[in-house]
Amino acid sequence: MRKLWATILAAGLIFGMAAPAMAANSDGTHVSFTVTGICSFDVVVDLTSWQQVRVVQTAPDGATTTIVTGRTTGTLTNAETGAMLPINTPDPSKVTDNADGSVDFKVAGPTFIVLRADAPGDSLLILNFGLFRVHLDDSLTFEAVGRQVDVCALLA
Repeated sequence: MRKLWATILAAGLIFGMAAPAMAANSDGTHVSFTVTGICSFDVVVDLTSWQQVRVVQTAPDGATTTIVTGRTTGTLTNAETGAMLPINTPDPSKVTDNADGSVDFKVAGPTFIVLRADAPGDSLLILNFGLFRVHLDDSLTFEAVGRQVDVCALLA
């Protein structure tokens, strides 16, 4: 499960693993999925490009750090009204698979964040302008520094 999180985090998007709520489709040129249960409407995410440059470094203790750069572009669409929001986030990120099995994720700059939580009200669908950190071990903790914009409010 941690490796799955690390892979997803390295892509620049954060998904809580409520798998039935999201299913991704890709034709090799873009990725499309629908986010349900966060806003009062479904949000269709259509990514036409995503981060591609990766540098992997291994520390003496066995920790592996992946640095991902590039740009994520696409649109977010309110499935009920058709209201659209373009996204263009350079969000360079750093994912560290620690030797103890935990995962740390840090992303800076404008970032599109989807974080699904089991507890009502704990899910996020935001554009974050600043630093966003996640630590995953037996639980998930995160910190958002800077300005957060509620995507649900923008698309309502």
